[in-house]
Amino acid sequence: MGLWGRLCLLCAAISGACLLSCGPKAIQKDFQASASGVELFHSQLDSARFDEIYSAAAPELKNTTSEADFVQLLAAVHRKLGRVRSSNQVGFSETWNIHEGTIVRLDYETLYEQGEAKEHFEWRPHGSQALLVAYRIDSQALIVR
Repeated sequence: MGLWGRLCLLCAAISGACLLSCGPKAIQKDFQASASGVELFHSQLDSARFDEIYSAAAPELKNTTSEADFVQLLAAVHRKLGRVRSSNQVGFSETWNIHEGTIVRLDYETLYEQGEAKEHFEWRPHGSQALLVAYRIDSQALIVR
């Protein structure tokens, strides 16, 4: 094996060691920050503090959805479904790309006072917190009420 081959092998070994030693802790920290974000989101939703959710959101959400539209959506969720009774996380993924950075996706099955919903959150980890990038709710009860 030539010098170039040995350098490539060395770089691969160092990269692998870094991923094994640093990756899981970073992912756990991102997950915890995002899961805490969901808890805060539900608390603010239950308290009708919709504007606070929007104010703390990531620029990506604000660039795609006006505050009036987002607040109107959350107000409808709160009015039609009521308060959160329980929420169970059923999905998790974390992706990274050069344009968006790290995005954590969390899926929840949530029981509200007036029906069930599947909620999909996207978060951008930011230190010990996470900024909401996107929110989607799928609920038959939300549509028919």
